[in-house]
Amino acid sequence: MARRLAEAGAPPQEIMAVTAHATPAEVTRYTRDANRPNMADGAMTRLK
Repeated sequence: MARRLAEAGAPPQEIMAVTAHATPAEVTRYTRDANRPNMADGAMTRLK
């Protein structure tokens, strides 16, 4: 779920709230393999 949230553009704090991870390092562990191109597209969309 954390990876899907990251790919959807959720920031680490929101992912932590949903998944109950206690630290950003835990979120990183589960989002490390997220699809970076999808994440980049989502970030650029937010800038528009």
